[in-house]
Amino acid sequence: MLVINTTSFAVNRNADGLDALGDTLSTDLQNSLFVGRPVVLQAILASSTTEDWQGMAAGLHSRDVAMQVVLPEMDGRIITRAVGFKAEAHYNQRCQLAVTHHVVHPERAAFVAELARRICSLRLTPNSQKRIALIMANYPNRDGRIGNGVGLDTPHQR
Repeated sequence: MLVINTTSFAVNRNADGLDALGDTLSTDLQNSLFVGRPVVLQAILASSTTEDWQGMAAGLHSRDVAMQVVLPEMDGRIITRAVGFKAEAHYNQRCQLAVTHHVVHPERAAFVAELARRICSLRLTPNSQKRIALIMANYPNRDGRIGNGVGLDTPHQR
């Protein structure tokens, strides 16, 4: 099973029916379809417009990185890429404001769909036919660092 998720934040639940503190989840949740350890891809709905996103050196705003990359990674989601950006839907004269919505970026959404297809195909491939790679970080590590997740959860040296 594979799920493409666009909600952010973290759930901190695991497939053993326990939450992050070790408390048992409800029976309904334990018996749901999602207890069997599906692959969860995190597709990002950016809080910026396409134009803003293209103009930023870092790509996403820091709040998007925190809520849609770092926190979902804590749940074991696989981060993909931004697939939707804010755009003005219409201007509401009565409220005097622009009403926004997310607009899907077709090329980026197609990338995530292809990634999902390949992961599903890989899950059906016998282990004897899979090739495995071990990718190791090459930047210095310190005991005080929380982790080495692409530098997202570690302080940068200057």
